[in-house]
Amino acid sequence: MSIIIETPRLILRRSTMSDYTRIFEEQTSEEAMAYLGAANEDELSLERSRYEKGLETYRTSFVYFHLIEKSSLEVIGDCCFHTWYTPHARAEIGYGIKKEIDKNKGYMREALYPVLRYGFAEMGLHRVEAFVNPDNLPSQKLLLGVGFKQEGVLKEHYYKNGEHLDSIVLGLLRKNFL
Repeated sequence: MSIIIETPRLILRRSTMSDYTRIFEEQTSEEAMAYLGAANEDELSLERSRYEKGLETYRTSFVYFHLIEKSSLEVIGDCCFHTWYTPHARAEIGYGIKKEIDKNKGYMREALYPVLRYGFAEMGLHRVEAFVNPDNLPSQKLLLGVGFKQEGVLKEHYYKNGEHLDSIVLGLLRKNFL
């Protein structure tokens, strides 16, 4: 059974492997895209890849929540813990709102608090990390606003569009959140 968390405007539904098996084996591409909030076949392909690569490491490497807008019941985004190092009780957080029209409405801030609470209380996390592009000011503001602290900059940390880019490292400890 999927974990469901409700906020004033959102339903946060944790995906399970049986969800993904059902989606990719029993539904058409159009149905799968609607369920996952994928805008096109490329996004659906990315979701399928996550599913296939995650089969052997599920529950030890990522925990994935769909953000469902209550009034429309549409998947508007996602929030997940990935790169979950269980021996060290730490994970990286990732998130995204799918459509421009749904951005800047406070949905992600509304989702982050209960997702972080779930990570610390249910997953036993001690630390949550985020790596953000220095140009992504909205993401930095969001994370700082929910209690993350900037810890440094990783020079040329990831490769995108033909160049190596820096990442700002932000962290949040359980004792500073709960």
